[in-house]
Amino acid sequence: MKNEIRKRVKQKLNTVTEDELGIASNMIAERLFESEEFKSASRIFIYKSFGKEVKTERIIERAIQLGKAVCIPKIDGENMYSLALESITEYYVDSYGILEPVGGEEVAPDLIVMPLIAFDNAKNRLGRGKGYYDRYCNSNPCTTVAIALSVQKEESIPADEWDFTPDVIITEKEILK
Repeated sequence: MKNEIRKRVKQKLNTVTEDELGIASNMIAERLFESEEFKSASRIFIYKSFGKEVKTERIIERAIQLGKAVCIPKIDGENMYSLALESITEYYVDSYGILEPVGGEEVAPDLIVMPLIAFDNAKNRLGRGKGYYDRYCNSNPCTTVAIALSVQKEESIPADEWDFTPDVIITEKEILK
């Protein structure tokens, strides 16, 4: 069931143009900047976007301009770590095609901004299927915001007991709390 949803949503995402993705990403970034979750955070853990994910470059730049510490994910085996982003951070492309830092200091975030493949009105989140965010968020409690395009919304997402539900989901059309 989950894999069928992933496939269906990825097909919908493939119809989104780069211009549409850019416009929606900017709208989502503005909604995030206006949120209390973002305003009150001092250490933000956020992914580096690729493909048809909500673009995060603008969010990262604004957080840095505001003096917030920015951390990005690093995968090692079954674990994900939050590593501080520095001006000299070097990256490599991991086996999933995701940019990861070569090194860096591990920092505990107070806000996690996460991607997703699909979501529903109950804020059930479907990721890529490896469980990295589920494990990380369940063992590192803090405020969580998932960002997504409205086309990623499904009527219902099946949720297992270990699946993590974000506090907020922001799209270009709505904010679910």
